[in-house]
Amino acid sequence: MIGIVDSGLGGVATCFHLRKKHPRTSFLVLADQKNAPYGDKTKEELLEIARDNIRWFYNQGIREVIIACNTLCSTVYPELVEEFPDMKLWNIIDLELENLRHKRFRSVLIMATSATIRMKRYEDGIRKMFPKRTVYAKATPKLVPMIEGGENPFTIRDVLADYLAPYRDKADAVLLGCTHYPLVSAQIHEVLPARQFDPNEGIEKAVSFPEEENPALRIYTSHDAENLEKAIRLLFGEECEVEER
Repeated sequence: MIGIVDSGLGGVATCFHLRKKHPRTSFLVLADQKNAPYGDKTKEELLEIARDNIRWFYNQGIREVIIACNTLCSTVYPELVEEFPDMKLWNIIDLELENLRHKRFRSVLIMATSATIRMKRYEDGIRKMFPKRTVYAKATPKLVPMIEGGENPFTIRDVLADYLAPYRDKADAVLLGCTHYPLVSAQIHEVLPARQFDPNEGIEKAVSFPEEENPALRIYTSHDAENLEKAIRLLFGEECEVEER
């Protein structure tokens, strides 16, 4: 069984993406909606949250976890690896950058939370790999709360227009630096019609997915199980039992 952790719907979206490709793999998902959004928290706060969540997976018998949260991967990943040496913790930023190595583009806009943009992991990584290509970075802090809150798509599009309009004639590619953002990829493309780099693609290419005869899917939330069940039904057309951690 592979664990997936995120602040909310982003990790759930990653799980459903992977399950379509690997239906015989078991997944344990933790949507830490009580602490969402992560992007506006300090590194100290994030480390405390992440440490508690990874320990929870460990206590569930899980030894491999996809950290499907760019904010955690950009801020506290080294500390987590050091504190949990007998676990395999996948860094989604590293996986997305490695996947990007094989992509063609002239200029790219990085969309991410404030914390991810502040740490410059994507910027530095892309500039190191592609020193002659143009890199833009934009923090989009309103998006995760709006996605988690089930905001109207038209309202999300209007907010995206404020964020992305300045890059319409500049970027020919958009890197979705948060696993929540594929959930609004259509609105992003409407505002900025450019090629999109999905963080889930890097996971799909790098991680091995063990097959089981009777694969299981277990989804937990730290906040409101009934609300997450409704969101899953609406967004993914799936009927899933969600348990509260």
